[in-house]
Amino acid sequence: MGTVEFHQAKAAEFLQRADHAIGDRDPPQAAVALRRALTHAITALAVHDGLNHNSRRQLENVLHSNIIRERLKRDHLKTVRQVHSLTDHLSSADRSADPAVTLRRMRRRVASFINDCAAIIAGQPKPVQPHKRWLRDPNHRKPDAFETTQDILSLPNLDDIKRRFNLSHVPLAASPDPHGWYRHGMIPRPCSCHRELWQFPKDESFIILSPIWRRALEKTYWIKLPEPLQLRV
Repeated sequence: MGTVEFHQAKAAEFLQRADHAIGDRDPPQAAVALRRALTHAITALAVHDGLNHNSRRQLENVLHSNIIRERLKRDHLKTVRQVHSLTDHLSSADRSADPAVTLRRMRRRVASFINDCAAIIAGQPKPVQPHKRWLRDPNHRKPDAFETTQDILSLPNLDDIKRRFNLSHVPLAASPDPHGWYRHGMIPRPCSCHRELWQFPKDESFIILSPIWRRALEKTYWIKLPEPLQLRV
């Protein structure tokens, strides 16, 4: 398994191995070292967040969870995918191209990813800047306020928001979350150990907005919403 500190140390170690391999002009070894450095950085983040990390798919889920929570840049997904295909890319690349240029560029991106993961683990995630495309899109203008559920349901780009953040089956109303499922971008499920929370009578005149929806709206409009956000029904 390994602790957070173990995987962070391994990430730094393999990044240093990549530096040596690039200097020795050994592209295959450099590509392997970069991939392992990145994998250990993601694993450290997974251990910190309490998420599974036994497969590449589970590691990508760790990334998506932190991207949804606006703790990581979406660009890091591209870095992860390119690192995993780096060996094949180098073997099929134009022989006239210098592989050291590609490796040094990838090394900078992996180092940036490792630093961003370390900042999250330290409790000081780096700010994620909005993409210019979202700032230009008139459908993503900042709304005046969210005071009722109808304010959200009547958004002109509601379907786009649902598709982008996979919200089709996510209810607007927050559920009891004694085990912190929302922190990982998941919907809480009833549990026998906190049955009283699910049986507690509800006020039908208002809801608390689901944290998953709140983060999606914040990311879409680049605003900060109250936490928790109470909405009239």
